[in-house]
Amino acid sequence: AEVLTQAMAKGEIDLPVRIGGRLNQIPEGSNTSLPVDVTADLVQIGVIPCPDLNTASAVLRQALSPSAKR
Repeated sequence: AEVLTQAMAKGEIDLPVRIGGRLNQIPEGSNTSLPVDVTADLVQIGVIPCPDLNTASAVLRQALSPSAKR
């Protein structure tokens, strides 16, 4: 997500990024192989997290609604 949002910014592409699934990763420098939730980190860089189909559906419905900012 970080690489994608940086590349989009460099290319002056202004589109929303939605990411779904289990939003976790193993932190760099971690002494365990246990992943941690990175949802808040994704929100901070401007990504819209969609951890499940219900959320993804709601986010897409909102984006496609006539009142959505274009």
